[in-house]
Amino acid sequence: MSLDFSTQPELRGLARVVGALQAVAAPLGVEFFLMGAAARDLILRYAHGIEAQRATEDVDFAVMVHDWHAYDAL
Repeated sequence: MSLDFSTQPELRGLARVVGALQAVAAPLGVEFFLMGAAARDLILRYAHGIEAQRATEDVDFAVMVHDWHAYDAL
């Protein structure tokens, strides 16, 4: 599932983090996605209107690299 949160002003900080990761990852062909509690909280709040009981302060990303060169470059 892919959701567009770009219109949410309170997510500007997260958008900056994602933008920085995209700037580095895209030229290398590295794919990534937000995961963990932050992803859960975003889906609960913005997709289903449910406020998270516990808010997390960090963000976790999973990255997929095709080889060790891409890993080292990232």
